[in-house]
Amino acid sequence: MSVNVVSPSPLSNVCAPNGKRAVFEARGEIITVPKEHGAPRNLTESPGAHDRSPVWSPDGKRLAHGIDGELPDGKRAPGEVKVRDAQTGQELLSLKGGGGSVAFSPDGKRIISGSGDNTIKVWDSETGAELMSLRGHEASVMS
Repeated sequence: MSVNVVSPSPLSNVCAPNGKRAVFEARGEIITVPKEHGAPRNLTESPGAHDRSPVWSPDGKRLAHGIDGELPDGKRAPGEVKVRDAQTGQELLSLKGGGGSVAFSPDGKRIISGSGDNTIKVWDSETGAELMSLRGHEASVMS
């Protein structure tokens, strides 16, 4: 299996594909803001968790983001990736073991995550099935 991930610009995943909203990580929350009129939306509202690295699906209907994992001794642990409905914020999938950086494949069929557990994982974006886990990195994989 080959996986092609393209990220042409640092802002490519900030603006929704239709250009009407932007997504940001702020104080450990995932927030979308409208281009013109309307209110910001806090999609996560998860005190105590550090939600990070939000990305739009290519069709703009979903958002994925990582959540850092931390052990009681403060060491990094496997986190998770959440996939949410971009309009409502409703959680659609919870993918265990990801959490650092997150990307959708250009066709939106795969989610790729780097993690504090030194792995890169590839997931089916519809079912949440883990398709591949790349191990052997000596440190956290964050981008």
